[in-house]
Amino acid sequence: MSMLDKLKALLVQHEGKVGTAVDRATRVADRKTRGKYSRQLRAGGAKAKQATAKLADKERRAQGGPGQGGPGGPGHEGRGDSGGHRPGGPGF
Repeated sequence: MSMLDKLKALLVQHEGKVGTAVDRATRVADRKTRGKYSRQLRAGGAKAKQATAKLADKERRAQGGPGQGGPGGPGHEGRGDSGGHRPGGPGF
């Protein structure tokens, strides 16, 4: 497993922590610049979190493999249906 693969796996595992770190870094930078670049920092932070979410989602799909039916695909409803639960029913 290459270093990049390990980093991608960590990103999927800790996506929420990455978003929190981006928010914290944005606040610190905003404080240090005394609000002069607030708008740009917020926009950059939002883009960084969107990119993180996109990469994590892409990696999750790659880990699932092509035989899983993909999100919303035909094989998607059948997984986990063995217990008599329907997606969107109680407990989901």
